[in-house]
Amino acid sequence: MGAAGMSLRVVSALLATAAGHAADDSCVGHCGSWAQDCWCNDGCEAHHDCCHDYEAVCGGSSSAADLIKLDDSTARCLDGSAGAYYWREGKDPSLVLVFMEGGGWCYDPANYPTQEGTISDCRSRSQTSLGSSRSWASKRSFDEGMLASDVSTNPVFHNYSLLYMPYCDGTSFAGNVSGTVSGLFFRGLQILEATFVHAMQHTSFARASRVVLSGGSAGGTAVLWHADRIARLLTTRRQLGDVERGKRGRGGSSVEVLALPDAGFFLDLPTWQGVDVWPAQMRSMASVSNSYSSLHAGCLAKYAAEPERCLFPQYYAELIETRTMLVQSLYDSSELWYTLMLDCCAGPCSGYPTCKSGGTERSQMFALRQQHIDAWRPLVNRSGNGVWAIACIEHTLTSAHWTDPLWETPARSGNTIAAAVRRWLDGGAEVRLEDSVEWPANQPCSSAD
Repeated sequence: MGAAGMSLRVVSALLATAAGHAADDSCVGHCGSWAQDCWCNDGCEAHHDCCHDYEAVCGGSSSAADLIKLDDSTARCLDGSAGAYYWREGKDPSLVLVFMEGGGWCYDPANYPTQEGTISDCRSRSQTSLGSSRSWASKRSFDEGMLASDVSTNPVFHNYSLLYMPYCDGTSFAGNVSGTVSGLFFRGLQILEATFVHAMQHTSFARASRVVLSGGSAGGTAVLWHADRIARLLTTRRQLGDVERGKRGRGGSSVEVLALPDAGFFLDLPTWQGVDVWPAQMRSMASVSNSYSSLHAGCLAKYAAEPERCLFPQYYAELIETRTMLVQSLYDSSELWYTLMLDCCAGPCSGYPTCKSGGTERSQMFALRQQHIDAWRPLVNRSGNGVWAIACIEHTLTSAHWTDPLWETPARSGNTIAAAVRRWLDGGAEVRLEDSVEWPANQPCSSAD
């Protein structure tokens, strides 16, 4: 659909909303994949958000999750609206998948961030769904990759309950300011903790014996920052519940918490020209939002005089206690284009010229592979931990490439992300799958960028 056609569709939908439902907002003939049948207005998250007859015509969707607003007055998005989460009951109440949404961080548009510039970007975010819950749909469907409830799409987590945490604080759930800063609420930590407390009180979450924490990009970083904190919170809440039910001293119940971050292991790196840009942006965000105090407790103890190191998991990888499996590209596209700020690609990449042979940019691109492996080695080499890292260019993998046979490590091995994660969850053989080749030698996925 062209831009003009979409604009007309949006106008028509808005008029229909104002005057009552019209014939063309019916779901008749539109019960297939939302990705394929994106025919409603731009504000729709799924069919049932814009089609008045969705339930009657399509029979609803088992992939749909309900929005639950938090009643904790301290848990606020950047604009002050209430934090919230989506909950979808699974077939097995003892299993819960938690997914923390990504979406970057508050960035100063300039390469040399200032407090004023960072706050200005946070204010811009507060006027979008990444900084406010006001526009979040009452229901949302999750039917792709590891979040799907269909067994053929998601053979690993299809029967898990899903707790999806939308992202509206701009700090990877780490902001911790009791008041406001220039009218903005930095309450990411309060949203994080209130979400788990509320879910344990009002859903079947309290009955879970296994909780898998995942998230993509900034959400993956949140998993690495907070997994140990969440594990302690859930264990403490479970123990308190056992005491109330009189189970103390009789074994009680336990909860296994695991971490599965997707594309969250960002490295502390300057640009290819040696300029401190992305790490400086992260430090500015953390300073404005008082996020340092929310980072990994063991790291903060280790680097008491340098808490900024704890923004980057390479400095505390060996301190993460939660059993963890990393999913990451060895040539993460966010790091290539936004951390290293490369102006070229070592081979044919869409939109980028080819780097000069022997040039600094080319060598920096290829160095990223080993830098990742060296940085996360203390974490992935611990018993029970794992890694799936592919030598193809991508950022976040567990949605589009979850069961994709073109994305296997090594190539054509059968080791899709889903297959590797299933083996890791089963707790059998070690799962340490790092592509031994450089890009673009993993041919099936080498054309991606």
